[in-house]
Amino acid sequence: MSLSNDFPKSVAPSALSASILAAMSIAAFSVSAQAGVTAAGRNAEGQSAVPSDLATANVIAVSAGRTHSVALLADGSVRAWGEASDGRIDVPAGLRAVAIDAGAYHSLAITDSGSVVGWGYDGARLLSIPADLASGESRAIAISAGKFHSLALKADGTVVGWGSNVGGRAAAPFGLAGVVGISAGGSHSLAVKNDGTVVAWGVNEDGQCDVPEGLNDVVAVSAGLSHSVALKSDGSVVSWGRGSEGQLGSLSGAVAISAGDYHTVALTAAGGLVSTGDNASGQRNLPASGVSAASAGGQHSLAVTSSGPVITAQPQPQTVLPGSDVVLSVSANNADSFQWYFNNGAIDGATSATLNLSGVSFANAGSYSVAVSGSGGTTWSQDALVIVRSLQRIAAPEMLADGRIRLTFGDTLGAALVYGAETRFTVQASYDLESWFDTELALVWVNGSVQMEDELDSQAPAKFYRVVEQ
Repeated sequence: MSLSNDFPKSVAPSALSASILAAMSIAAFSVSAQAGVTAAGRNAEGQSAVPSDLATANVIAVSAGRTHSVALLADGSVRAWGEASDGRIDVPAGLRAVAIDAGAYHSLAITDSGSVVGWGYDGARLLSIPADLASGESRAIAISAGKFHSLALKADGTVVGWGSNVGGRAAAPFGLAGVVGISAGGSHSLAVKNDGTVVAWGVNEDGQCDVPEGLNDVVAVSAGLSHSVALKSDGSVVSWGRGSEGQLGSLSGAVAISAGDYHTVALTAAGGLVSTGDNASGQRNLPASGVSAASAGGQHSLAVTSSGPVITAQPQPQTVLPGSDVVLSVSANNADSFQWYFNNGAIDGATSATLNLSGVSFANAGSYSVAVSGSGGTTWSQDALVIVRSLQRIAAPEMLADGRIRLTFGDTLGAALVYGAETRFTVQASYDLESWFDTELALVWVNGSVQMEDELDSQAPAKFYRVVEQ
């Protein structure tokens, strides 16, 4: 079960990332463009029988499902092996992808044109991808395939789910926004927000949705079958939910995480792997060094091994106001050169470990990543989403027949606000433009804008309003 943030050099890393910050897989794992695949664990269905040519191919991402495996190559092609029932290894002909994720019985990919495709088992409407995502009309920047449901993260920071919604696993909480990473597990879902907090929803019979109180500073999440894992910026790993197989064991010094059915693996800055949980099938017996990516599946695991640089500090997502300065940086061992990318294209002259963006506008909003090269190969960073908050403009007030006033506001540049966006805003009022107070009036989304209605105050000569985004 895996989600990749990493992109073939032929199409370049972009905002079509499979996850801004991790999620059920190698999403936060950096991977080399000169790498092969190794596997460990159960092989009854052939899921650990890596095709011989992939041992030395330019593999840039791997994803372990329950009984099948998927790999993304540097040319954008996708390979799958393992159990063939339900078409789960029948990769669509001609697919060129920038991200992959294998669920229990199906797989998802983001194509190089920005659309989402799926293949495999279609029970519970697992492959009923929303039309705007299937067509590429809405850009997915992350995908995650669970057991009987799927998730996608849109470029506006909202989450869409489909498939089974038993227990609420597919339907993101109303108003959830500012999301930078997602992960679909067995019957629950996780999201990490741009403020470093975690949101969980779905079935909670093992406590997998009971996010530890006070958990913050999170940079990656990964949902297993019935446990959850979060990676903090200091390299510590926090986990909760089912732990009877030891999958909640202590891990530290991590730069990436991946939760399988009953085990968890983590990549260290030195290119090693540490793990906890079930090892009955040898699924934790992965290489101890030279690893640049890994993915924990059902009862098997996959790893990408190479001699490329190991990224020790990933570029982080940021949410800013127009006109702000943004600094993105990366740290890596054995790195000789750097090349930054923005929305699928190389940035001219951006060849250092730090990228400085001055006075950003909406044109700078999108996904940034960096290719780190050394004598042993090239390693792609995870994508970092830069969200430039939209300033709001209140239209001229409308007088209603009952004597009230209606105010409508929306994006200053005319972009439609997504449904549920009203939960992000508070309207404040003032009589003197100095002292402001919350109106506590109901906000309603209407055709891409937000409306509110207020009573006229006949005792005040004037009343002013402003919109505050949370």
